[in-house]
Amino acid sequence: MSETAFKKAQMGQETTRGTKVVADIVLVDGILTANPDFSFSIPAEDRNSLAERHTRTLVRQEAALRWEGPCNFEDVIHWLLMSVKLVTPTTPVGGTNSRLWSFVPRMSVLSAPISYSVEWGDDDQELEAEFVMARSVTFRFTMDQPVQVTVDMFGRAPTKDTFTASLVAGTKEEIIATKAQIWIDGTWATLGTTVKSNFLRSA
Repeated sequence: MSETAFKKAQMGQETTRGTKVVADIVLVDGILTANPDFSFSIPAEDRNSLAERHTRTLVRQEAALRWEGPCNFEDVIHWLLMSVKLVTPTTPVGGTNSRLWSFVPRMSVLSAPISYSVEWGDDDQELEAEFVMARSVTFRFTMDQPVQVTVDMFGRAPTKDTFTASLVAGTKEEIIATKAQIWIDGTWATLGTTVKSNFLRSA
């Protein structure tokens, strides 16, 4: 009989990029895979010798992370903040407790996405990385299914530590693909203002 380690992943939004913060977001309904990613410079050598000797210099070290699973309304905000840009939510007209985030990529200036500190591991060892941001965020739509999200991230090389304790995931609501809408450009001056009804089947 084998034993299975209890895995978990959690993260926190950094106030200053690269400065570690304690986690306050529990990631659920998905799987985080993480690997250290190192690059070395190994020059070719003419040494007039048969003895093996390889000069190598560490030139890059980082964490390569991927989150995959159903997308929910609570966490999708963080995937977009770490990939598109910083957005300050507003209260919609007639709203009280509701909030509206509008993620419109900037075309001519830096988008300045937010970085996160991510903790992951099992009941044996926790690892963490700072300065984590997304290389790509992919959404997959299939009718009668939750929207699936894949987030490829990078961050500083992982280090050993301990989990931020006593976090509660809370209630998270999955995004249903059948309720998605696609908006296209009416003209170049009105980006994303024309909705296409009965258009999305799967993507």
